[in-house]
Amino acid sequence: MANQRVATILSRTDVGASGVHTEDLNLREVISRIRVRFGVINSSGTPTEVAAQNIPKIEIVDGSDVLFSLSGIQAQALDFYQTGRVRHNNGSYVVPWELIANFYINFGRRLWDPDLALDPKKFNKPQIKVTFDEDVATAAPTANYLSILADVFDEKAVSPNGFLMSKELYSYAPASSGWEFIPLPKDWPYRKLMIEARAADLWLGALIGEVKLSEDNDKKVPLDLIVQELENWLRDLFPRYVEHLAVDLVDTTGIYVYITPTQGISINGYAYTKAGLYEAVPFGYKIYGCVSSDIGHQTIELVGDVPHGCIAIPMGDQNDPTDWWDLAGKSGELQIKGGSAVTGTYRVVTEQYRKY
Repeated sequence: MANQRVATILSRTDVGASGVHTEDLNLREVISRIRVRFGVINSSGTPTEVAAQNIPKIEIVDGSDVLFSLSGIQAQALDFYQTGRVRHNNGSYVVPWELIANFYINFGRRLWDPDLALDPKKFNKPQIKVTFDEDVATAAPTANYLSILADVFDEKAVSPNGFLMSKELYSYAPASSGWEFIPLPKDWPYRKLMIEARAADLWLGALIGEVKLSEDNDKKVPLDLIVQELENWLRDLFPRYVEHLAVDLVDTTGIYVYITPTQGISINGYAYTKAGLYEAVPFGYKIYGCVSSDIGHQTIELVGDVPHGCIAIPMGDQNDPTDWWDLAGKSGELQIKGGSAVTGTYRVVTEQYRKY
């Protein structure tokens, strides 16, 4: 690690019940990746959401210039589509254990990418802002702990050409079987787009019917697929999302469990006595109930796809910036057709190559 080091931006700190915590990125070194960790000490064994929902937003800003801005669930989903890795989140709703969510902000194609990284010296006063709310995922926690770490280049001198900039571009209320036409900014090349359509108990085809990319009013159509074909294509590119959860069983009544993968889900339960799993449909983020005639803990292993209801559109060879979708001098549009049972708010996230 002589060439790199792990820098502490914020050590483990209880930041209060809710609010926005801001830290200056006053590092001299080039940053390859930032890691945000938020944990809460459970006082209630009843899940009310996934742990990532305790973080409504993570931003990196330089004054009014936004370098990164995503919700916690978007950040986790994008990280999966960037790296193909499932990060460790302990998924423990057991009292009085700590329920932990980790968020990775990747500025390069991989950790220690010398060509793509965030150089704080290129900006005036970069800051990271973490919006938190400790009781979204579980009721009335007794404490929380926020920490922020940065993986930085130390003795190794690098001169990156730019960094990966990720933001929520657009949100809207979908219409059943209706099209939404979303103009795409043409300031920086696109490495990836991501669509969030998250529902408690619906399969992806009911939420989204078709996804199309149009360049110069259909002079070129880089992608035009029904969502089932897009999902199948992504399954060839990315591994399945594996998640482990631990919950307190509830006598007679049962509880709902909130999960990260939302499609093609299979489940296994371990270390339980007289426990049952029900409502085991293979889609949605709120689909399983656990009940036991004996109070105890249950460990659940889930396998599925489409984390947090987010589906990605990678552009070209993900390791070759010259192969990404560059709209300079052109117009681009993302078109999304609603499914037959649309619900909630849909959101579009961009990942772009921002050059220095």
